[in-house]
Amino acid sequence: MVRALVHSFIADRHRGRAIRPSMLLMSIVAIFLSAASVVALAHFAGHVTGIWIANAVFVAILLHYRTVDWPIIAIAGCLANIVGDSIDYAPSMAILFAALNFLEVATVAVPVRLFRLDRDFTRSQSLLTFYAIAVCLAPALGAAICGAIFYKLQGMPFLQTASEWYGADALGLVI
Repeated sequence: MVRALVHSFIADRHRGRAIRPSMLLMSIVAIFLSAASVVALAHFAGHVTGIWIANAVFVAILLHYRTVDWPIIAIAGCLANIVGDSIDYAPSMAILFAALNFLEVATVAVPVRLFRLDRDFTRSQSLLTFYAIAVCLAPALGAAICGAIFYKLQGMPFLQTASEWYGADALGLVI
């Protein structure tokens, strides 16, 4: 069964639209603006936790285009995320945050495409599976890794750090 799913994913890589350079640029701008606006708002409002919509934008862009185009979109999106995070964070933190965010994005986009759920989001099964991944699995994975890293490096409380990350990203992914 796993072999058949992987084969299906690989065979399906040319399904969908090819990304044009102009659309890639617009995608980069959309991811950057969604990341930068939350980072800037948090900075000027006293480091409140904002709803991280950049991952939802990133997932939507990936699912809109062919799987074969995902590597270039992923690189461009991660770079946009790094630049957006750099408004308030050191480059090392911006890279870490971008990596964690991309882990969440991939955790949502890959199974959705693999199981062909992106073909019809009006079906209950597709929507429920998407929400289960986007609300539970993906942000929990990113939150757990973030909490562990900040606990180990800076002694920050694991549960508080993970909870803040989880809430912001889970809400952001379903908007």
